[in-house]
Amino acid sequence: MLVGLALDAWRVMLLLLAFYLGLGVLAGTTHFVTLWVNVRLFTSSGSFAPALGLRMLRLSVLALVLVFVARHGALPLLVTTLGLLGARAAVVRRRGGVAT
Repeated sequence: MLVGLALDAWRVMLLLLAFYLGLGVLAGTTHFVTLWVNVRLFTSSGSFAPALGLRMLRLSVLALVLVFVARHGALPLLVTTLGLLGARAAVVRRRGGVAT
């Protein structure tokens, strides 16, 4: 009976890590796509206030996600960060840049 509980604990841990990876990919994709939009707003004429507002919102949401994950431990934070980095590479590749 206890062996079954141990196996279930591993399954739950893997599901949680998959959740944190997905959260990282979602947060990273949102962050880097809105960064692209933000750069477009900053470089266009007469749109400083919306660009600044989007920048503050983008950084605040990412900070809230990372603080939430960090409160759950180092491993979830690491997995979420890997998701962020993967999303960065995908967004940069999709937008025509070079992800290094």
